[in-house]
Amino acid sequence: MTDVAELLDAIAPAHEGTGDWSRVLRDADAGRRPRRLPVRLGAVFAVAAATAGIVALWPAGRGGEPVLDRALAAAGQGEVLHLVYESGLPRTLVDLETGERTEILAQHEVWFDPRNGLRETERFEGVVQFDVSLGPEEVSEHAGSLYMSLGAGYREALESGRADVLGEDVVEATPVYWIRIEAGHDVAVSRETYEPVFVRVSQAGAPALDRILSYETVEAGSAPLDAEGPGGPPNERVAVAGDEIELDGASALLGREAVWAGASLHGFSLDAVRELLVPSAGGDVRGVSLAYGSTQTGPHVEISQAASLADGLTMLAGVRGYAPPEGTALLAGPTAMLRSNGLVVVIHAPDEAMAVDVARLLEPYSG
Repeated sequence: MTDVAELLDAIAPAHEGTGDWSRVLRDADAGRRPRRLPVRLGAVFAVAAATAGIVALWPAGRGGEPVLDRALAAAGQGEVLHLVYESGLPRTLVDLETGERTEILAQHEVWFDPRNGLRETERFEGVVQFDVSLGPEEVSEHAGSLYMSLGAGYREALESGRADVLGEDVVEATPVYWIRIEAGHDVAVSRETYEPVFVRVSQAGAPALDRILSYETVEAGSAPLDAEGPGGPPNERVAVAGDEIELDGASALLGREAVWAGASLHGFSLDAVRELLVPSAGGDVRGVSLAYGSTQTGPHVEISQAASLADGLTMLAGVRGYAPPEGTALLAGPTAMLRSNGLVVVIHAPDEAMAVDVARLLEPYSG
């Protein structure tokens, strides 16, 4: 089958770039890790047009800007936007043996139908954090503007000539063209597929860059707008410390051996062992907290643990229903979450380095 890139070259020759590219590159922001995207609706449209011999129906280049024509071809013809992108504050996964670090971002899947509403699902490592559906009148002005300008509004800007090509760039090894859709809103399209791969939106004067993992537009009425998962962000109630207990009784409460870091660590002695009440979607569960140093008077280390994946514990690390694989720790600032001895454990320390060190020191308490 004829290569899609060849068809695009035949219809709109590759843009070599004009103007002051040095200035453009200085103005462009660096982004996150790239991912090559497959050609979807744009490829189908290009092949259909070439096969039927109706190249005349393609928009003519405007002012020597075939980049906009190619981006328009890759945008599809649907009224509904289906988008998956990475966003939010990154978490860091640390291999406790090697020290290797991997940045993890949440993924957002969006179905946006201007007439019928919005569905947005956030996942962290495949685990649903929230899944919400909103009617057209419930969609915020910011969200509506953003998703409209990536869907039907994006195509309209490309068709009308309102969009401007800012220039070429390389965002985390992905060659792109930056296209300004409107003030404060830029889209980077791949120089290979011309599909959107990054979006840059200025908020309060600071640009926020998100990596687009997949992009398509589909027919009106075809979007699955009914949420199936949790109806909103997780309940942010976290574990609450209760009565002090003996360390020997911690294992009986948990149903397996509790984990600890010894009688003392980093100059802190084991100051208190307390029962925890841990909120969970299926009903509160019992956990245990070990405090090294006084929680009232200054820096300390706290090791919280439970036998189940309860939101009130995992939310201490900012995620819902997720704990990392054995041998790794998920970092959120000076907080580390891990699995140890079949328990979900969250460590809070004065700094990140100490949290990782304590994670490495954990071992079952045998009495």
